[in-house]
Amino acid sequence: MGEKMEWKSRGGPLAFQTMEDCVLSMGFKLKDLKGSNEKGVIEVSPCASERGKVMAEIELIEEDKPFLDMEILCLLLNSYKNHFAEMKCSTKLGVARLMWKARRVYIYEKGKFKVRFAHSREDAVKTLNSVCRLILGSVLCKICGEPAVECALGKCDKCFSDKYPEVVQLKNNFNAPLLIRGVSSLEDAVEESQELVNHLLSKKKWPDQIEGNMRRRLRDTIEFAMNFALETRDLEDLRIGTTLIAVARENLLILDLERKITEIKVESPKKFEKLMNKLERAVWRINKNVVEGLFSKSHKKLEKADEKTPEALELLDEITESKEYIHEEDVE
Repeated sequence: MGEKMEWKSRGGPLAFQTMEDCVLSMGFKLKDLKGSNEKGVIEVSPCASERGKVMAEIELIEEDKPFLDMEILCLLLNSYKNHFAEMKCSTKLGVARLMWKARRVYIYEKGKFKVRFAHSREDAVKTLNSVCRLILGSVLCKICGEPAVECALGKCDKCFSDKYPEVVQLKNNFNAPLLIRGVSSLEDAVEESQELVNHLLSKKKWPDQIEGNMRRRLRDTIEFAMNFALETRDLEDLRIGTTLIAVARENLLILDLERKITEIKVESPKKFEKLMNKLERAVWRINKNVVEGLFSKSHKKLEKADEKTPEALELLDEITESKEYIHEEDVE
């Protein structure tokens, strides 16, 4: 309760305000889709394998192009796998299959969804709408073409209407504890990043246990944020949950990059080692500033972030993008 009151005095967590047509501003529900019939599902038929149950199928876009970012979809579903009786997700095949609440759901990269073993048409629509909430972060935005998690951090200039994140008042406080637990898990991971840096400064061997702890906390963060998104009824709150997922994913990307740098450092000349150590400390310090800027439960009342938060996010974006460059250099 104390944590909630602290957040209340600040006003709430911070999130970027996005343009009206951005996927984060619109969200998506089956009943809103162009081309759907009045009940929201393109095709419903009886299940051949189970009497009294139905199968529903819907395609969300007509063009032959991706609707989802599969890397992010698989991250989300893997983080939420404890809620599924079974789950498989393949970035290579562009499909995910899961068993959730006795319904089998298929999710395709091109925007096709199937649900089997639903009790009725209404039950199928309800199931698919719940899935839509869980995977919103992986949906590609029609404005900028980036997944919603990128829009959430203001990475695409086309989508966000103000360079400074603003305080978002939680509309439904009943599910706020889920968000708070997610933020706490993220903060724990950030604290452990300092332990990671200290270990790497004193030893060259990669700390598998610390990495494992951080990854577990970051996946817990994503899971709490997805539960928060599932329970909320407001798009503003949904945006906060997606922002939390986006920041946790950034931390996972930094962790991947950190491991790669450590491997390179072993083979680097001694004179570069000190510089690389400084860079490592700086990266995690910037990351900590981002987390505190967006989610700190400070008593200070604000309406928007100061200039440090967007600047830190921009730096982190450049750093995590360099991961691809490092891998390319490695291949050559």
